Amino acid sequence: MKRHPSAFLTVTASLHLLALLFVLGALPLAAQDASGYFTVSQVNGVWWLIDPNGKQVVSRGLDVLQFDDTYVDASGVSALQQSNLKLYGSVEKWRTAIMQRMSDLGFNTAGAWSDPEFLGAHIDATLPLAETRIVYLGQPFVAEKFGNDAWKKPDIFPDVFDPDFKEFADQAADTACSPVRSNHWFIGWFSDNELSWGADWRTHDELLVRFLHLDPQSRGHKAAMALLQARYSDITAFNTAWKTAYDSWDALDADRHIQSPYRTISGAAQNVAGAPTAVDPGAQSFLADCNAFAGEVAENYFRITTEAIRRADPNHLLLGCRFAVPPPKPVIWAAGKYLDVVSFNCYDTNPTPKIALYAAGSGRPVLIGEFAFRGRDSGLPNTKGAGPIVATQQDRADDFEKYVKSALSQPNLIGYHWFEHADEPKGGRFDGENSNMGVVNLNGDLYTVLTTRMTQVNAQAETLHQQAK
Repeated sequence: MKRHPSAFLTVTASLHLLALLFVLGALPLAAQDASGYFTVSQVNGVWWLIDPNGKQVVSRGLDVLQFDDTYVDASGVSALQQSNLKLYGSVEKWRTAIMQRMSDLGFNTAGAWSDPEFLGAHIDATLPLAETRIVYLGQPFVAEKFGNDAWKKPDIFPDVFDPDFKEFADQAADTACSPVRSNHWFIGWFSDNELSWGADWRTHDELLVRFLHLDPQSRGHKAAMALLQARYSDITAFNTAWKTAYDSWDALDADRHIQSPYRTISGAAQNVAGAPTAVDPGAQSFLADCNAFAGEVAENYFRITTEAIRRADPNHLLLGCRFAVPPPKPVIWAAGKYLDVVSFNCYDTNPTPKIALYAAGSGRPVLIGEFAFRGRDSGLPNTKGAGPIVATQQDRADDFEKYVKSALSQPNLIGYHWFEHADEPKGGRFDGENSNMGVVNLNGDLYTVLTTRMTQVNAQAETLHQQAK
């Protein structure tokens, strides 16, 4: 087809203008194909959450939007519930007020542990509130196998080699996920929260050692033994690496109290005295064994849980298990193989190193499921709970801004969720946490210095993320 020269010049000039506007950040975000559900997409090198209408957004969330969540330990009295009843009179009026608060503060997502009635409720006449939920597949399976008090032993990991785990996951996912499979404003599912994938504050033992402690007839114990026998020519070679003195594989198989020969902290093996052992070949063999087994565990965990959720709900995103600390690299790789988004909780002052670590290791976009800063001026003890403790609410506001802007500068980020909506009680919640985590205190009063800054930063989220590099 012939083009008229003047028309060509007009189009060319328009393209130059569009390019200039894009560089200056004056163009709105381009609409993507509307799928009717949330998806993720990489646009010009930047990952986005795509809403059901095709709009590129960042998930800006508040966790634990609950009317009466923070019960005082053992007393059964909820100061939050009492305040909400006094302020609003009913849970229905409270929900209306919280919807307005979310709109005012620039949050668009009801994060983990939020009232399910918020799902799809409208912030205003046109904008529904999105939601994420935890389906809990691994942790309840531990309770089923070890008793209801197993949650008090968070180092116990679900035996993902046990055929019962698949059956349990299928049933749990069907119960939790099927009812919302057609809801257009549901973002997706977290499979668990803060499983212990390796040595951390809860245990010095890696998964391999913990699975060796299982009953010798369990599938998990047999998988651990099979890995070691495949990696070592004989028991003598194993003894050399692990500093043990077993006379046979059967002797190792029968010992349910094997001790870790090294400590593994932040991916590096150390001896039990804490001295670095980078040149110790035994330490390197031990660490390689642990990482290889963690990869096998992760392959089974993510395959089984994602298939279970996908069968029950094929429409929503798979958001992962909210890593508490970076697990061994093979775990991150397996997560990226199966998930739409890799989620992690990050109470550091600067999230960018961990965003980069999870993004590079998985090749997937990432979502921060929890972060917070606690103020000493709140009157709360802050003796139990996560997150840096700062002097004032002004410091909380400043640190929120630094944290979120740093996170938004990373191209793989698609969301950040603050933990949590309301403060924890002075006497401690069910697990003893007693910290200034909230955007409101237990009287229902906003921390206005913090929330004013949140409003300002949230309003810039998509513009800032568009400039990510």
